[in-house]
Amino acid sequence: MSLLFLDSEFNEFGGELISMALVGDCGREWYQVRKMVSAPGEWVSQHVIPKLDKLPLEGYEFRASFAAFIGGFNGCEVIADWPADFEHFCSLLSGVGMEAGFSIPIQCTMRLIRGDDTIAPENPHNALSDARALRDWYMEKYFSKWPPAP
Repeated sequence: MSLLFLDSEFNEFGGELISMALVGDCGREWYQVRKMVSAPGEWVSQHVIPKLDKLPLEGYEFRASFAAFIGGFNGCEVIADWPADFEHFCSLLSGVGMEAGFSIPIQCTMRLIRGDDTIAPENPHNALSDARALRDWYMEKYFSKWPPAP
C-alpha cells in the first residue's frame, strides 16, 4: 500500500481551499492551485499567495486533476499533520465520487500525525514543499533507508 503525504493551503482558518499537494513514498507527486472565490486574507496574501508558483485552475479542472492522480493508486494511506488537510481532501474526494455516480475512486486510510519543528520545507507555505518535507521527515523517522538510493 502506498503512502501519500498531504498538505493544503487555505484562506485563513476554516477558509476555502487554495492549493493541495500529495507526495507519494514512491516519488509520484500531485500539486495544483485552485481559483479562489473570495479575496485572500491578509496573512494568506503575504505568506501563501506569493509562494503558489502555479496558475490556478477552475474548480472542475482542479477536481479532474485530483481524480486522475488519486485514481492511479490501488489503495493508499494518506498522512497529514493538520486536520483541515483531511477536511479538504475528503471534500474533494466526495466531489469526485458524486461526479462518478457516487463511487469513490480509491480505497484509503488516513493518519493524522503529530509533526515537530524538525519538519523543514524548502519553501514554507507552499503545499508541495510542505508535503515533501512531511514525507522526508516521516520516512527518515520511521524507515531506516531514506532517502532511497539513486
